[in-house]
Amino acid sequence: MKSALFRGLLVSMAIHTWFVPTATARAYRLLSDDPALGTSGIVRWREPVIAYAVSRRGLPVLSESSYRAAVRRGFDVWSGATCNIAFAEIGLTEADAAPSDGVNTIQWIDGWSERGYAAEAIATTDVELREVDGQWSIVGFDIYFQRGPSWAPDGPIDDRLRVEYVAAHEAGHALGIAHPCEELDPIVPACRPSDTGLMYPAYALRTAELARDDREAVCALYGCETVGAACGTAACVEAPALGCPCS
Repeated sequence: MKSALFRGLLVSMAIHTWFVPTATARAYRLLSDDPALGTSGIVRWREPVIAYAVSRRGLPVLSESSYRAAVRRGFDVWSGATCNIAFAEIGLTEADAAPSDGVNTIQWIDGWSERGYAAEAIATTDVELREVDGQWSIVGFDIYFQRGPSWAPDGPIDDRLRVEYVAAHEAGHALGIAHPCEELDPIVPACRPSDTGLMYPAYALRTAELARDDREAVCALYGCETVGAACGTAACVEAPALGCPCS
C-alpha cells in the first residue's frame, strides 16, 4: 500500500499565456493524468458521501454561519452534475487541518508564505491518495484559504474574493479533478485568457457555476446525468463501483 499527496493552487493573478493544442480532445484533466502516479485507472473516492468539517481557527467569529453556508453552496455546485457523489458538512471543529488525521477540514490560515505556499495563491487543496494493489483512491483532503485577503461569504460580486466560488474550485480538486491548464508546466496545456471553466487556475469575478468541461470531468469520475441537465431530470448513468442512488 502506498500513499501520495496532491496539491492544487488557485491563484488571483490573471493568466496571459495561450492554449497549446494537445492530442486529446477533452478539455479537462484528472488527478489520474499525473504521470507521477503511474496509473491508467481513474483516481476517485470509493464511497458516495464525503464528510467535511470547517475549522473555527481563523474563521471570523461574527460570520461563522455565513462562511459555512458559502462553503456549502460552493460544494453543492457539483451535485447538479452527478447523482453519485455528495459532500456533507459534519459541523465545526476546534482543530487545525492536518494530513492523515481522518477529518476532511476547511480552514482559513495565517502565515501563508511561511507554510511554503505561493504568494499569488489564495487557496490550496491537499488531496490524500492511497494505492492498494495498483488502484489509487482518494481517501482525504484539506482545503486552506489564505486569511489575509478580503473575503466575501455573500452579497454582490465585487473586488472581494468570493468564498463560494473558491470553495467550488477547491471541491473540484477534492473530487479528483486537476487544473485543465497551467502557466509554467511544460507537459500541461497553457491557459488562454478566454478560458472560463471553474477548474481553471485563475480566480475570476463570477458566480460559481460549472462549465461543460467541469461537468464532463466529474462525469468521467462518478457518472452523471446527461451533461448540462440537473440531477433527477434525465436518465441516470451508473457510475462504476458506486451505483446510482437517484435512479
